[in-house]
Amino acid sequence: MNKSAFRLATLLIGSLSTSVYANNIGHLYFGADLNINNEIKLDGFLAPLTEVSDIGYNAHLGFLFNTHELVNLGIEAEYRQLGQSNHSNVMIYKGSATFINIKPKFVNSNTQLYSAVLLGIGKVDSHFQTYDATMNYRSTGYQYGIEVGYDFKSGISSYLGYKALKINEEIIELTSTGLYAGMSYSF
Repeated sequence: MNKSAFRLATLLIGSLSTSVYANNIGHLYFGADLNINNEIKLDGFLAPLTEVSDIGYNAHLGFLFNTHELVNLGIEAEYRQLGQSNHSNVMIYKGSATFINIKPKFVNSNTQLYSAVLLGIGKVDSHFQTYDATMNYRSTGYQYGIEVGYDFKSGISSYLGYKALKINEEIIELTSTGLYAGMSYSF
């Protein structure tokens, strides 16, 4: 994880967790998920390249504010490993990213089901390799997505979602879209 993103997340979560027990304003959570059928589109080369990547993974640590009985607000730090994609044996792409996300969570207290919307901004590290050259590129990206899940009373949640990551720079345009599934634990 990027050092500055890690420091920011640690500072944010540390400062919030000191008042959690006194005010009951929310709780910490962490989770992990797998990217399923993640499609990588690259533009800015001779021709647009599209390919499904290997399975990637994500890990996140966040704080969920109890804002309302039906709506909670999550703020989280996320690390993403996008997986590797081989674009027609012309180029191999590998990518990772760190994001700060805002995740409003809409809760149905009767059924323990929830839905959430995800918006995030962060840094994306890309590695491109062709048969005769390699290039590393770091840029600012953003992501958005939707998620549905179930909160078990034990603090464990399971979820399924769709996420899109975009980089739109002068040199390259990258889009990574796909489904993800995972679990999280709330303290």
